[in-house]
Amino acid sequence: MPNTKITKARLINHWAYSKNLYIFGTIAVIALAALLFTMTRHTPDNAHSVEIALVDNFADVTLLDEYKQKLLDSLLKLNPDAEQVSFMNIAYNAENPNSDSYYGAQTYTVQLQAGSNDIYMMPVSMAEELIQAGYCVPLERLDYYETFRARHPEALFIAYDEPSENAQQDETDEEAETAPAVQHYYAVDVSPLSSLIDKNIFNVNGKYAVIVVSSKNPNDALYTLCDMFDMFTPEKE
Repeated sequence: MPNTKITKARLINHWAYSKNLYIFGTIAVIALAALLFTMTRHTPDNAHSVEIALVDNFADVTLLDEYKQKLLDSLLKLNPDAEQVSFMNIAYNAENPNSDSYYGAQTYTVQLQAGSNDIYMMPVSMAEELIQAGYCVPLERLDYYETFRARHPEALFIAYDEPSENAQQDETDEEAETAPAVQHYYAVDVSPLSSLIDKNIFNVNGKYAVIVVSSKNPNDALYTLCDMFDMFTPEKE
C-alpha cells in the first residue's frame, strides 16, 4: 500500500519541483480574468461620449478626473443618453517639438485617421492645418452655437473663408477666383480657460479648440466646450 502521508519534507520536495507550475498557473488565471473583464466591460462608444484631446507636449489629464463627472452631469441635461466625458493628452506640439515629438506625431496621426476624439485643443497652426484640410465642423451650423455665444459673448470664434457654395459649375476660372466667399466659424480661442494653467493641467495660451467631422455628436461636444468655459474661466473681480 503506497505511503500517502503528507510530511514537511514531501511538501518541500513537491514545491521544489512544482513551484514554476504554480507560478505560471497563477499568472495564466490573472491574465484570463483581466481578458474577461476587458471583453465584458461596457465601454461607451463615440456616439454616447464626448472625448477631448489636449494636444501639447504636456497635459496632466489625471487632474481633470474631478471635473469629468460634473461635465457629464451637465451634458445629461442636453442628452440623457450620454455616458462619458473623457480627456486624453496627445504629447505633440508641431510649433515646439521635443525629443518625444516623433512618437507624439504618430499618436496624433493615428487618432485623427481613426476618427478618435470629438474636440481637439491644439496649437493655432495645427488647428489651421486641420481646418484647411476639411477636418473641422463649421460651428455655426450646430444647434448649441447661438446659446454658446449668448452664454459667453467674450469667447472668440475664429472664422475662415471657403468658396461660395452657390458658385455656378460652368463659370470661368476668372469668375471662380472672384466668386464671393462665405465664412464659417471653425475654431474657438481657448486662452480664456486660464484656470487650466493655474491648476497645472494644460497650457491654453495660443490654443484653439476645433470639433472634427468624425464626431458622432458635435452638438454635445460644443455643449461640453461651453461648460468648460463656465468651469475654467476665472471670474472677473
